[in-house]
Formats: sequence, structure tokens, C-alpha cells
Amino acid sequence: MSAGDREGGLQPMFVSDDSRGVLRTPWLARAWRSAATGLCFAGFWVLALAAAPSLLAVVVAVTRDRERRARRVRGIASLGFRLLMRAIEVLQLGRFEFDGTGWESAVRGRLVVANHPCLLDAIMLLARFPEANCVMKSRLRRNPLLAPFILAGGYLGNAADPMTVIEQCRRARDRGEPVLVFPEGTRTRPGGRLRFRRGAAQLALRAGMEIVPATITCDPPVLTHGAPWFRMPPCRVRLVIRFHAPREPGAFAALAGLEPPRAARRLTRGLEDYFARQLKTSDPSDHAHYRPALPAVEIEHALR
Repeated sequence: MSAGDREGGLQPMFVSDDSRGVLRTPWLARAWRSAATGLCFAGFWVLALAAAPSLLAVVVAVTRDRERRARRVRGIASLGFRLLMRAIEVLQLGRFEFDGTGWESAVRGRLVVANHPCLLDAIMLLARFPEANCVMKSRLRRNPLLAPFILAGGYLGNAADPMTVIEQCRRARDRGEPVLVFPEGTRTRPGGRLRFRRGAAQLALRAGMEIVPATITCDPPVLTHGAPWFRMPPCRVRLVIRFHAPREPGAFAALAGLEPPRAARRLTRGLEDYFARQLKTSDPSDHAHYRPALPAVEIEHALR
């Protein structure tokens, strides 16, 4: 582990990693990080409420083609998420990294299946891949603040008609767009066993998509299932997403000759076992190919 990695990783419990050296005790560091986290999310929502409606109206008005309009809306959403992540990094609340090489091209036109340890991992993926579609909870599509962006961006709903979702995934595959799915359906309960739903397996099998597993670690755990946003650790959080090689669904389980429902069940169990093994052996400090998760924030890219 290099000196640079040690500096960016977890710090001793009784010395804050604050660059000014002001916070020297855990409770002060925890209080600062909780307040700064609230500031980041509050600033994000204020910006979203102030600027998003007008930006969305302009994009809808000037872009008649539905698919191009959806890509532009996703680009704007991605830009907002990148700004949020940049604020988190500048305030030294967290460090976001991707592990591996060649993942930029590996995800194109494929189903990216990821575990969901905290709130920030979905934001991190959507920030890095502005062209990506994502299967979202139906309740988010009913949120009056988020629904306009979700609908205009063409994001998929987990309660939508299955055949419609499958057809949209096929079109995304043909356009070379990644489709993100979190098969747990919600954030992982700390210390709990991974329990995947069959939706991801159904999409992979019926839409004919290869699977790119993305194992995510968050150390120390924050913003987990049921945890309040203000319960922050006294040290910087390290969120790492590791992309694995694309695989056909049959690489995770023996599926030959099975009827679709049974194949989906077996593939789901195979994915659970695969993720459990990878997460058990994953140690972020040992990986040699860390790359910053955030590219430069480019407005032009968001509006392509």
C-alpha cells in the first residue's frame, strides 16, 4: 500500500484527516462530518430545485427526438451528481474510486449488476456514466421532485410492464448504453446476507445481455439501510467500485435446458454466490489499479 493510498484511506481514530489539523477528537470529527454532509445534500437539493426545472424545460422544448432528449436529461442529472461528489471530496468527507482497467468500454451495451451498500454508490455510478440507464424504485417515479427528471430521462421503473422494460433494455444494448441494476432492491443491511431479487436475472436472460458484475465496498459503512444521514464516522469514507469481466449469464450458473422461470431463479442464486465470494475476498488496499471516480466536470459532455 503506497503512501498516497494511506493518506487517502482511513485515518487513526483520534486524529482527524482534516487538512487544517483542527479536529483532533472523534466526537468533533464526527460532528463536523455530519454537519458537512448535511450541507452537501442541502446544497444539492437547493441547486436542483432552483436550476433543474428551467434546464429541463429548455431541453424538452429544444429537443424533439425522445431518445436524444433522454440522453441530455441524463447528462444533466449526471452533472449534478458529479458536483455533489466533488463537494464531498473537497470537504474530505469521502473518497470515490474505481478499481480495475478497461471498465469504460466493458460496460457498454451490458447489464451492470451491483450490490448496494450505501446511498452514494448509485450516485457514483450515474455520475460516472451519464449515458447509462438505471432500473429505479417505483416510489422514486412518484416523487414530485424527481419524477419529471426520471420520466424525461427515460429511466426504467421496477414496477413497469416487464415486456416494456425488457424491450427498453434491448434498445439500450443496441445503442451501446449500460443498464444499471441493483438486484437487492434496496440498500444492504449491514452484516446481513445478500438477497437478490430475480429482476436482474430476468433482464439478462430475456434481453440477451451480458452481465458486468460491480462489487462495491464502503469503509467504514455509512448511509446504509435505515441509517440516518447525520450518523457519520470520524474519518473519511472510502467507496470503491470494482468492475469484473463481462460474462454470459451461463457463466454464473448451469442454465442449459431450463425453463425461463427456473433459469432466472438459478441465475439469481449464482449471482448471490458470486458476489458473496468476491466481497469476502475484497480488500481495497490490495488493488493496484485504483483510478479516481470523477473525471473533470464538463458541462458540454452533459448536453450532448
